[in-house]
Amino acid sequence: MITANPIREQLKQELQQIPDGKLAEILDLVHYFRVGIQMEQRGGVNIEPLPATTDEQFLDELRAFIRMPNPAPLGEFRLNLNGYRFDREEANER
Repeated sequence: MITANPIREQLKQELQQIPDGKLAEILDLVHYFRVGIQMEQRGGVNIEPLPATTDEQFLDELRAFIRMPNPAPLGEFRLNLNGYRFDREEANER
C-alpha cells in the first residue's frame, strides 16, 4: 500500500480553506517554484546565498535607502480641489 506524503496532504487541506479568488495567486507561486526547481535540476541557476546580516545592519541599510533623494523628482504638485464633487453619472458618460 502506498502512503501519501503528509506534507502534500496538509497542502491539500490548506488549499481547501483558501477562497477561490486567491487560488490563482497560489497557482502562480507554485508555478514559480516548479520552474525554479526545473532550472536548478538542469544546472541553469547559480544561486549563492546572500551574506547574513544582523537586524541592526538591515535597519541601517533601510534607513540609508529611505533617505536617498528621489532620482526623478516630479516637483510640487498643487491642485485646488476645494468644491470638487465626484459625479458618477458624469464619469460613466465619459
